[in-house]
Amino acid sequence: MDRHSEFMQTLENWWYENMPIVEALAPDAANQQDRPRNVYVMRSSLLNSIEQTLAHQQLLTPFQVRGAFANYADSLKADFKSIAASGWGPELIPDEDILQSQFPEVLKEQENAQARLAELQALFAAASEEDFDDTDDTGVLPSSEVKNLKGELKTVNASWKAELKELKSLLGNLFVELNAAGLIPKGKKKGFYCSEGLVVKDPQFDNAQRIVDLCAEHNFPSEYLTPLQNAMQAGRQGFERSNVITGYLEKHKALEDEVKTLRTTIKAIENRRDDLVQSAREKISNDDARQVIVERLRTLLLDTYRAYIRADQRACVKAIENLWGKYAVTAKEIEGERDRAAEELRGFLVELGYE
Repeated sequence: MDRHSEFMQTLENWWYENMPIVEALAPDAANQQDRPRNVYVMRSSLLNSIEQTLAHQQLLTPFQVRGAFANYADSLKADFKSIAASGWGPELIPDEDILQSQFPEVLKEQENAQARLAELQALFAAASEEDFDDTDDTGVLPSSEVKNLKGELKTVNASWKAELKELKSLLGNLFVELNAAGLIPKGKKKGFYCSEGLVVKDPQFDNAQRIVDLCAEHNFPSEYLTPLQNAMQAGRQGFERSNVITGYLEKHKALEDEVKTLRTTIKAIENRRDDLVQSAREKISNDDARQVIVERLRTLLLDTYRAYIRADQRACVKAIENLWGKYAVTAKEIEGERDRAAEELRGFLVELGYE
């Protein structure tokens, strides 16, 4: 890594030393009659210079050094010609660079939205596979399961609502019996036993236990007790299951809604990007544009050579891996050979009568 860092530092130093040659491409603002430098002359001059500067490094061959710079210069041929013809105009700054320098928060918002959208889309795609298992509890459901849960929810809701209705009827009948027997405590109204909390919006099925406890307190027998307790238990279980299913569906629906929101956000950002870029470009002076463009040229140069170094590094690693795969001998194999040789020697000694 030290050699890589040294290489990149040498390259960067070379850039700053030769940057005036690049800047001289543009016509002289103070003397419009001054003719700009020829792009091909600049390219040839810089190519010879960088080849000499990097002649003693050992990471890239001379061919790679020249090839990297040739690719760099060719990719920017149109930019260099525009600089030579028109100078450092803001129109030469790519939209992405303007947004990054003037509106980084917009790019960050778009990047975050795109990353989250990609994550969700991957989850929904995975959910459509047969062996999908939501081990991370993301909340994404296969479409078939969503359909099944909706069907089950409809059935479960109808069931517990029917149990609630039956429960209230049984409570009313039992209350009549207790009231006729004079067992209703003084001051307690019918609603306390028969209707309080027993509403469809948020049914409190356990409230029916009040009248059950009253019967137990007075050891009062009734044919309504058993069906009442059954309705209370079945209704409570049904309502709890309904809440569980609703939670699954709501979590899944929230993720679907998030996908829609993210798409809307990304589209809105894309729609206003052009306006933002245009308004920002109009405010950039030629001198500011020169600084931004030159910095971009420097970054692209470093990135080009960095890519060549990484490619060469990958090639070296692969070559080593191939050698390892072909010639490597594990410690286990060596120990096995040793044990076999020792066993063979022991057999010879036995035959010779030494053991």
